[in-house]
Amino acid sequence: MAAITMKDLQDRKLEKGGYTGTAQDLANKVSLAVPYDNYKGVYSSGTSYKDGDVVSMDGHETCYVIEVTIPENPDPVLPKMFRKVYRITDRMFYCRQNGSWEILFPYEEKIDFYTIPQKGTTQQYQSTVDNFYPYSKMKRVVMNGLNGTTEKYELHNTDSTKQANGTAAKIDGTDGNVMVRLPKFYSEVKFTPQGKRYRLYTYENPSKKVALGIKPNPLFEKVSGGYFDKCYISAYEGSQQGSQLISRSGVAPKVSITQAAFRDLCRQGRNTNWNILTYYQVCALQFLFIIEFAELNAQKLLGQGRANTSSASSAGTTNALGNRSGRISTDDSNGNISYRGIEDWYANIWDFVDGLMLSNAGYHITNDPTKFGNMSAMVNIKKTLSLNNTNGYITAMEKLDGYEFTNIPCALGGNDQTYYCDYFWSHDKDEQNIALFGGDWDDGARCGAFCLSCDNVASVAWSGDGSRLSIMV
Repeated sequence: MAAITMKDLQDRKLEKGGYTGTAQDLANKVSLAVPYDNYKGVYSSGTSYKDGDVVSMDGHETCYVIEVTIPENPDPVLPKMFRKVYRITDRMFYCRQNGSWEILFPYEEKIDFYTIPQKGTTQQYQSTVDNFYPYSKMKRVVMNGLNGTTEKYELHNTDSTKQANGTAAKIDGTDGNVMVRLPKFYSEVKFTPQGKRYRLYTYENPSKKVALGIKPNPLFEKVSGGYFDKCYISAYEGSQQGSQLISRSGVAPKVSITQAAFRDLCRQGRNTNWNILTYYQVCALQFLFIIEFAELNAQKLLGQGRANTSSASSAGTTNALGNRSGRISTDDSNGNISYRGIEDWYANIWDFVDGLMLSNAGYHITNDPTKFGNMSAMVNIKKTLSLNNTNGYITAMEKLDGYEFTNIPCALGGNDQTYYCDYFWSHDKDEQNIALFGGDWDDGARCGAFCLSCDNVASVAWSGDGSRLSIMV
């Protein structure tokens, strides 16, 4: 039998040519003498490479790579988002393309990766995604006190009124804030000729080399250097106790104050690692949603949410879901939804978002909490807005170099069953506008995982506007 080259495997990765062994089995069969036509040997950080050069690197931390691509020109009704699964093994090959390294996977993995959300009492929750990091560690937890940045205990997977060990939990704020743990994870978002490509690397605390050029999700990057280990997002919409915004079950959400006032409530007696929902957090959750479902219509998957009524509901309606996604209400048009423990991820009330502002000068963005609310201190990532004074259902997102992870609408014209399926209220010309996420109790089909309002000024304070508590640790 002739030696199998890496190029053979790359060319045949969709068919596999009958090879059914493990990644290591295949790697052992590969002739490493000339694995690619333009092979330049083992990667060296001190060497200058040009596009087309191929290198190898040993000593990788192994992991799965879950890939989803949103097509460049999608079918409006069925975007046909394809999911592929690869694996990082000890030895990997890379090709230099457009100034960055592209991983050359020899073939695709065949694994079960799916979630069927809970829908009322008929469709029961099922998920293999629960077994993959970081989803496996996304849990509702109770923190040590209302100012605590460590966990007191984890909540039960299917019943948030209990601790993970089955004993009664205190989720009324007595023990501390009820939050959802989002651990640091590695990701990549890139625009390719096929479309916008999302990749999740299932590394958990890697001690060996990670894939060349791959970093933790931008959410976790510290301004001072290094990375945060965890992000905590409130399980419930924020409510006020004394001078603080907290997360607890059984009370109505805080509304009718400004974004700045919410920010101040988050930081009372705390520090700038405590904030309302940030735009980087919104994008990180959207990324995980896309990877998990390879689908953009969140309302079809999870339910419409509390979106067709006249008032907000109190927190705790999804306690019986625990960490699972979906809804337990039999009323799809008004049943509160949860995404991996984040109740009312969309609908019920709008969430003020920090770190994104819009003006005639373009989009302004930051993940630096000391710059929230200060547009002049933020980074102007595009100086020309695609949309002004127009609203509608989203059909496309901006292509922003260096900020590929963002989801800022640039084209409208769809409906609640096409493209992104959610609504966008664009910048009002000559104003400095802030961002709100998700929609509220009477926005109906316009709500969802990509619903964004960017037509309000910072002084807005309305009965449908609230926010969440978040902590970076």
